[in-house]
Amino acid sequence: MSLFTRRRLIAAAPVSGLAAGAAVAFGPNASAAAVAGLVELVTPFRLQDSRVNEPDKYDTSAQDSLAVPGIDGKSGVILNVTVTETEGAGFFRVADAFEAVPTTSNINWYGDGQTLANMAIVMVAPPATGITVQGGGDGRAHLVIDVLGFVA
Repeated sequence: MSLFTRRRLIAAAPVSGLAAGAAVAFGPNASAAAVAGLVELVTPFRLQDSRVNEPDKYDTSAQDSLAVPGIDGKSGVILNVTVTETEGAGFFRVADAFEAVPTTSNINWYGDGQTLANMAIVMVAPPATGITVQGGGDGRAHLVIDVLGFVA
């Protein structure tokens, strides 16, 4: 029995950058197939943790560029974006490092002491090297970002 399995992701409508019925690969060999629109899940790894990497919380006026290992040649990255130990209210937006940051947020918080997480798929254009994180609002929070996979 193979550890590698293939399943189909059936979407009700096309998703930007993904065709309805795009294949999804699971398992240790998931990244072996580089079919356009294929979701390649990886062993999750931590890209950013301001509790460890930064001495302070992210101010919501902050903008940070983060290099993403393994993103070269991909059309998107699948992330888990978490805020913790929040102060005040604010939000973060995540985008391709070379594109304009969108006007919509990926994660929001509305009070002190919250811990919230949200999955985000950030589409990127070649030559992709990383992502940009931009804050907004009047609060502060620690920011944790984990990479879950890529879109071929």
